[in-house]
Amino acid sequence: MSIEEDSTVAIVGAGPVGLLIALLLAQGGVSVTVYEAEEAVSQSPRAIVYFDVVLQEFKKAGILEEVENAGFLAEAVSWRRADGSALATISGGPPETRSILLGQPFLAEIILNKLAAFPHAKVLYNHRYVDAEQTDDRVTTHLTRGDDNGRVIHHSQYLVGTDGGRSAVRKSMDIPFEGTSWNDFLFVAANIDYDLDAHCDWPPVNFLVDPEDWAIILKRGKGDIWRCTCGVKYSEGFDPESESDVAKIKEKIKRLLPGPTEQIKFLTIAPYKVHQRCAKTMAKGRVLLAGDAAHVNNPIGGIGLVTGLLDAAHAAVALKDVLLDRKSTAELQSYSDARRQAFLNITSPTTVGNKKRLMSTEPEDIKEREEFFAKLNKPDFAFLGMMMQSQAAMSSTKNRENRRADTPVSG
Repeated sequence: MSIEEDSTVAIVGAGPVGLLIALLLAQGGVSVTVYEAEEAVSQSPRAIVYFDVVLQEFKKAGILEEVENAGFLAEAVSWRRADGSALATISGGPPETRSILLGQPFLAEIILNKLAAFPHAKVLYNHRYVDAEQTDDRVTTHLTRGDDNGRVIHHSQYLVGTDGGRSAVRKSMDIPFEGTSWNDFLFVAANIDYDLDAHCDWPPVNFLVDPEDWAIILKRGKGDIWRCTCGVKYSEGFDPESESDVAKIKEKIKRLLPGPTEQIKFLTIAPYKVHQRCAKTMAKGRVLLAGDAAHVNNPIGGIGLVTGLLDAAHAAVALKDVLLDRKSTAELQSYSDARRQAFLNITSPTTVGNKKRLMSTEPEDIKEREEFFAKLNKPDFAFLGMMMQSQAAMSSTKNRENRRADTPVSG
């Protein structure tokens, strides 16, 4: 049996990027339906860090207070050797240097709670995208529903794919995903319950610098839950169902952390392959891409989801420009151009540099690493200012006006 549904905008993927777009549209009176293949908010180890440039967007969306209350304010970050000794630290500084640490599932729940106030916004789980077709004025999206594979046909004016790096929306639109994959390490992320603060004076964000024993160790929010991401040589592989593979990762994490690490409680462990890729376009007709569906990068430095949430802010502005202010659909291509530029010129090269700084043994990378740490330890305030400017430049909505028509548009 099939059912037909409609809304002004359909979104595939109920992670924070898709949900933030839905919230911003709903606040403008636009009817929106979000479809998610999973049965609930994903609890797997994913992004944690939200820079000031994103916190500004949270403020516009009316969720900053909830994020601040739920998260942990990070005012310091350190780079360390694998034995834990310090190489460089950034601490204090102006407000734009702040970031908040909060697990991605908690952010999703905050946005969902806000969305619940809007009757013209729906989030439907256990709905899997199949394909979509578009005409000059509509998009028809086909999905399967629940365990019985019931069919859903959704009619909308626009469709947004926020369904992750393996995006079915992007593939069905035949949009190339250009770039490369990293074949040196598989990244393995673990959420752990451990009172690290009681056993060392490490700040909430730490990078361990080593060709083999590199790691990223940071708080997941308030309390004693930490995220530890380290690597397994790609040639060795990692099977999360293998007791021996999991045991090796657990022993590695215990070896890298200070204190009585036999007390660590491992909550979740997940491996993932890392890529640096970007969609050739983020707008094709009436279909947009945002977040990991549009671009993926290695997670060192924590700006992948930051970039995706900035996509969400701009995508919502572009759609409201077209739907509410009756601007040209050229706004959608402008969105694509701006967000691709932000990824290709800032996010991707920054994360590649972060990865090399953490683990490369190439002489030019070692030289850059030493110069980087020297500037941090001096400190070189001009250099720190450039770093902050680079973060701010990832936004493409900062200087846009948001004048809206008084009459909301419904499906």
